[in-house]
Amino acid sequence: MPLHLKPGCTRFLLAFSMILIAVSSFAGPVLTPHTAEYKIKISILGGKLTTQFEKTETGYMAESVIEATGMSSLI
Repeated sequence: MPLHLKPGCTRFLLAFSMILIAVSSFAGPVLTPHTAEYKIKISILGGKLTTQFEKTETGYMAESVIEATGMSSLI
């Protein structure tokens, strides 16, 4: 059984749907606290990059630390 809507109702539903889509796109992704370690190499120098992302009382905090490894740590 087909659904028949008045032209004004169709326009309202279309506008309402577009508003819902627009509002939901502003919500953005949820930020997830995490710690990650990366092995890095620049030319002959190597190291370890550690990044930490955490939630604080006032928002979020990110920290990155690079440590020399191997022969690079001698320099």
